[in-house]
Amino acid sequence: NNNNNNNNSTTTRTTAYETALKMNADYVQDKQFRMAFLRANRYDPKAAADQMIRHFQAKLDLFGKEPLARHIRLDDLDQHDMEYLLKGSYHISALKDRANRTILVEIPSRRKFQCIENELRCYFYIYMDVIRASYNNSPNNAGSSSIVYVNYGIGKCQGTHSDGVLKVFNLAMAMPFHAAGIHLCFNNKAEVMLCKAAIALMPPRMKAKVKVHSGSHLECRYTLSNYGIPYHALPLSITENEVIMDYQMAWFQDRIREENHMYNNNYNNKGEGDCGQGQGQIAGLPTPTNKIAPTESDVLCVGWKVNMPGNDRIRQMVSKHADWYTTGNPKERRILVDLIMKDIRAHGGRFLKLNEGSKSDYQELSVDEARIKIGQMFRNRKTRVRKLAAAQMSSQQQQQQQQ
Repeated sequence: NNNNNNNNSTTTRTTAYETALKMNADYVQDKQFRMAFLRANRYDPKAAADQMIRHFQAKLDLFGKEPLARHIRLDDLDQHDMEYLLKGSYHISALKDRANRTILVEIPSRRKFQCIENELRCYFYIYMDVIRASYNNSPNNAGSSSIVYVNYGIGKCQGTHSDGVLKVFNLAMAMPFHAAGIHLCFNNKAEVMLCKAAIALMPPRMKAKVKVHSGSHLECRYTLSNYGIPYHALPLSITENEVIMDYQMAWFQDRIREENHMYNNNYNNKGEGDCGQGQGQIAGLPTPTNKIAPTESDVLCVGWKVNMPGNDRIRQMVSKHADWYTTGNPKERRILVDLIMKDIRAHGGRFLKLNEGSKSDYQELSVDEARIKIGQMFRNRKTRVRKLAAAQMSSQQQQQQQQ
């Protein structure tokens, strides 16, 4: 009976591959697509072929037959999938590690879904986007660095029953994705011990990739930097363990623009209009806007002191970390400035300045302009402290002379 079940399973998986081949042979036989499986399996052709068969079966199970022989798009995700995608459980960092590999960050506390299939479809979409990007950016497929950040006061993780864990594992095994390093970060010693016990049971090849880090939020960041992962690659604020969605939303908006462009090209070339969604827009997705209205969380760089919560917040951080900036080297100062900038954005803030000749129209500063403004705040504070110290010393000398 077991042999029969295995034969039936193999036949079903092969059918998914063969169905895709009949639907679109160019997609299935694309050289870069097939090379991704070879590279993920370190050029073992038998393992790569088996993974490709499992890949198409997983794709069929999750998305159905229609998108089987093409790239998965945002409009293949339903409303619950999209809600899960925007919660930020999986982040693609805007930075690379020391070997120029993509950094993927998983934050389990952001895992909130209606059913496990919501997570699986988003997992499939995100990882295939990273894999396709590696075709050109990393032709030798050096892999990616994966970071799982657990239990840092970010929120409560939604549990997954054993069947769900098995589904996630099976999907991971069906993806042509090579993880060069997997870093598990904890602040709970009991969970570290359980994790290390589980790693001890892994095959030696997998065990060598997995590293477990424990300690505070700051300690884990420094430990990761020893493995070539930039200190500010994690999508977390500097002062609190809050998730920063900036990079994730920027990636999401890029995907919208790219897929809208593709739809316009494809459907216009076929003479089928805009696919019934209005100028190629994907229904239900946010559209970028250029209109800027200052909020309380924004930092207004207007040349005079502003008593706004956003400005107050950044002044407090500058005062708190002034010694770090003063004693640090240029690299450490850059890290501090970037972390403060992330913290402001984590609270929904932006760095705004007035348009030239206007008293009410604002525009957002670029990243480099914001860095300059933050650095200027540190230098201005240092000047004020020095002047205040000089004034106090002068006052004391005058009092002594009078006595």
